[in-house]
Amino acid sequence: MKHLWLPLVLALGFEVEALEVHGPKYIQPGEAVMFNVVDSEKYQQIEWQQSFFNGEIYTTGDKQQTLQLALSPTSTDSYIFIRAYGIDGWNYDIADLELEIKQNKPQPVDVSIQGPEKLSKGQSADYTLMGLPAGTRIDWVIADEFGNDRGLKVTPNGDSVTLKVNKRYSGSDALTVNAVYVQNGWQYIQTKSVTIGTAVPQPELSLEFDARYTALINGGVKATVNNLPAGAQVDYAWRVVTPPLASSITLFNEATSNVALLAQNLDVASKATLALRVEITTNEQQAVLEKEFDITINPNLAPQLSHQLVSAALWNTEKTKLTVNVSEPEQEVYDYSLDNLTPALIQVQQIAAGEYEVTASADTNDIASLKLSASDIHGNTNHQVIDINIKKLPVIAFEHASKRYTNSKVPLIANINVPASFIQNVTWRQTFGSNANLDDITTFTPSFMANGLPQEYRFELEVDLGNGVKVTNDTKVNTFPVTVLNDTGDRRLIDEADKWYGASSTTVLQGLDAQHGRDSESNLIKLGSGPDGFDFMFLDEQGQIVENFAAGAQCLKDNVSGLTWLLKSSDSYPLEQQLPLEDSLCTGSKCSVNAIIRDLNARSLCGKQDWKIPSINQTLSILSINQQNSTLAWLSNNELASVQGLLNLRTSKVNEQKNYVFLLYGEELNGTWKSVEDSAQFLLVAEQ
Repeated sequence: MKHLWLPLVLALGFEVEALEVHGPKYIQPGEAVMFNVVDSEKYQQIEWQQSFFNGEIYTTGDKQQTLQLALSPTSTDSYIFIRAYGIDGWNYDIADLELEIKQNKPQPVDVSIQGPEKLSKGQSADYTLMGLPAGTRIDWVIADEFGNDRGLKVTPNGDSVTLKVNKRYSGSDALTVNAVYVQNGWQYIQTKSVTIGTAVPQPELSLEFDARYTALINGGVKATVNNLPAGAQVDYAWRVVTPPLASSITLFNEATSNVALLAQNLDVASKATLALRVEITTNEQQAVLEKEFDITINPNLAPQLSHQLVSAALWNTEKTKLTVNVSEPEQEVYDYSLDNLTPALIQVQQIAAGEYEVTASADTNDIASLKLSASDIHGNTNHQVIDINIKKLPVIAFEHASKRYTNSKVPLIANINVPASFIQNVTWRQTFGSNANLDDITTFTPSFMANGLPQEYRFELEVDLGNGVKVTNDTKVNTFPVTVLNDTGDRRLIDEADKWYGASSTTVLQGLDAQHGRDSESNLIKLGSGPDGFDFMFLDEQGQIVENFAAGAQCLKDNVSGLTWLLKSSDSYPLEQQLPLEDSLCTGSKCSVNAIIRDLNARSLCGKQDWKIPSINQTLSILSINQQNSTLAWLSNNELASVQGLLNLRTSKVNEQKNYVFLLYGEELNGTWKSVEDSAQFLLVAEQ
C-alpha cells in the first residue's frame, strides 16, 4: 500500500535530534490508541502529521504532546504512518512512527490500579499499576468525566502516579485514573474511578476563657484544636508575653491544653498578653498553630451589698421589713453583719436569714441608722449605711366651739397636721354625756343634735395612720339653755308690760341690756356671725344657708332666738317703705303689709309658711343701737349700715285700735302707740 504523507508544517530546520514518542505498534479496527511525546517539557510546541486513513485524530495537552487516534471499525487500511515534530525556536526534532493494522487483539494481562477510591479537595494520593512486568512504560492520564484536568496535579513516577486535587477544584464529582501501557506491541488502558469529596478542613485553634476570672482565684484558658488528622500528636506551649500592669500572673500546666492562671496584687482591671504554640505532628506532615491574645483581669472585689426597705420613714411604734442582699462576685465564702447605730431610735430583730423587723421606738423627728458590713476570705470589705427617718407622731387639734345651745345641732371639727394621704381611717367615740348620735364618725366633721338638758359631752377621736400606728385625742362640748332675746345694747331696762326703767328692777326682761346681755359674756357661743351678741346666718329662697350678704340671700336667721326675718332690700322690700296694715283698694302683692304676708306664705319663702308682724319682744330682740355695727345692716343685706332717718317699726301688739311702734332714730330707741290705720315701716318674722 502506498503511504501518503502530509506536507511538513515546518520546512526549515537545523540540526535534527531524536524525538522519543511512546505508543503501540498495532491497532485493530474500531480501537482507539494514544501516542505521547516523552520529555515534552523541553519543547515549546509539538506538531503531528499522519497518512490518510479511515478514522479520526486529535491532540491534547498544553503543548499538544498527546495524539489520540481512533480507527473506524470498517477500516481496510493496513498501516498508518505518523510523524511528530518537537519544536524549540527555529530548531525541531522529528520522530517517525508506523502503526500496523491487525485483527484479534490479545486479551490484557490481569492488572489493577491500587489507590484510594475517594479523595477530598486539597488532598493527595498515590496510585500504582500492579501486575505488569518490571520496566513496563506506563503513561498516566487523569481527567474528570468531561475530560478536563483543571484543578488536578498529576506527578507520574513509573508504575505510580501522585494525584492531588486542588482546594479550588471545580470539576465533576468523579475522576478517572487511566494507566496506559504497551505490551507485545498492543496498547491497553487500565481505569479506576475516584470520587471527589469536600476539602479536608485544616486544623483550627480556638480558645475558651473563664467567664468571670478575677485576681486571687485560679482561672484558666482552654485550647481546642479542631480538624485534627487521625493519630496526630499535639504539643502545647503557653507563655506570658506581657503581665498585667503593676502586678504578676503565674501559669500552671502550661504544657497542656488547659493552662491555669493566677494573678495577684491587682487593684484595677488590667490587660495581660499571653501566647500559645501548638505543634501537630503526623507520619506525613507537621503543622504549627500560634496565637497571641489579650485577656482582661479584674481585681478581686468585695461582697456587693443591697437592701430593700418597705418603708424608709416610720412613726413612733411603727414597724417595717428590711431585706438584706449580699452577693459575692467571685462566689467565695463571706461574712456579713447588721449593726444598729441608733438604738435609742429603733429596735431591730432578725426574723429569717437576711430578713429583719425594724421598729421605731422614739416619738421625735430624727434619722436612725443601720450599718451593713460584709467581707470575703481575702479581707475585702464593703459597708453600707441604711438611714430611716423617724417621724414625730401627728397632733389632733379641735376647732369647734366648746359651748353650744341645748336642742341645737352641734358640729365637731378636728384636723391633724399630716396630709390626708397619710390617713387610713378616722373613728369617733363618745366617752361621756347623754347618748349622742354622730352623723358620720369616719370624717373629721361629724355633728350631733344636743338634747334639752344642759350638760357636758365628751368624745375621743382616733386616727389610724396605717401599719398599726394610731393617734387619739379627747374633746368636750358643754351645752347651755337658749336665751330667747338678744341684747339691744340699750342701757335702760324694759319689763314684760313694755315699760321702760332707768334702774334695776326684778320685773325686767333679763338679757336685753349691755349689763346682763349675751355680749357681756367672755366666752360667747355663736353658730354664725353678727355684731355684739347677735348670731345670724343668711338663707336663700329655699331656706339653705348661704354666704354672709350673698346676692341670693332672702332671709336672716337668728340662731339665738330661732326666729327667721325677711331681708329688707331696696329691690323688693325697702326698710324705709311705709305701708298700711290693710288697704281695701290694694290690688298688688306689695301694696299692704298683709298682702306681702300672704304672698310670702303662698311662696313658702325660705321654707316658712308662718310669716307675720313680730311682737314687741320679737322686734326688740333684733334691734341694736350699736352705730358701728348695727343690726340694720344685716336686716337690709348690708344696704343700710346705719339709721338715716326716723323709723317707726310696727309690732303686732294692738291696744284700743292702736299698734305699738318702736321709734328708732340714731342712738335713740323708744316705743309709742299709733293708730292701726297709719302707715309705718315694718319687719316680718317666721317662728317655725
